[in-house]
Amino acid sequence: MDTRREEPRSLLLRPDEELIGIPVVVNGEEFVRYSADEELPLDDPRRAARIQRVLDLAGAWSDLDAVMDWEQTLADLDRIRHDNPPSPPIDEQLDEL
Repeated sequence: MDTRREEPRSLLLRPDEELIGIPVVVNGEEFVRYSADEELPLDDPRRAARIQRVLDLAGAWSDLDAVMDWEQTLADLDRIRHDNPPSPPIDEQLDEL
């Protein structure tokens, strides 16, 4: 018997609203939690702050080319991949839990 409370099964959104789906597991059952991100006016400071957070994240990685030898990094990752046995399939790991 399904004891979940009944929730609305549809969403009503404006064409300019974003719909975000995030996979979640609740009591061992898979769901997708949907939410609509409110659209902020172009001149709203909160919108600018959101955009700046994304740009800051991208900028956080911008100096890596100057401090890392990417060819060596890729070679190291390839070596690590070949030096270690592959993980068992995820189904087998879940069965052990």
